[in-house]
Amino acid sequence: MKIKMLVFAILLGTSFSYVQGDMCCPYPISSSVTAETNITSWEFSCAEPISMTCLLKSSTYLKVGIAGINGKESIEILDMDKYNITKTLICGSPSSSEWHLEELPTEYERFTCVFETLEGK
Repeated sequence: MKIKMLVFAILLGTSFSYVQGDMCCPYPISSSVTAETNITSWEFSCAEPISMTCLLKSSTYLKVGIAGINGKESIEILDMDKYNITKTLICGSPSSSEWHLEELPTEYERFTCVFETLEGK
């Protein structure tokens, strides 16, 4: 959702204008990802932090993790755990449209849950 806002202020007979246009990060979690979040894509406004939880729901997998994605091919596993993992996603800056984990500076276009199989893959 893109927000456009025009605000006029009159101060001592001088008018100032401020336009905020297209300054929102896109929702960083694909609708195909099975993750629990504190804000759904429908509730998302612009650039508020999002809590993302990935859960291990099957005995087929050994670990669950969160990965950052840039482009179509670049996936980087950021953290893994045995049962569940929760991280806060922060919009780096609305002009860049990229996100990072609260404790890591590297930015990504979107995030997904990843799973390690019993074979270690």
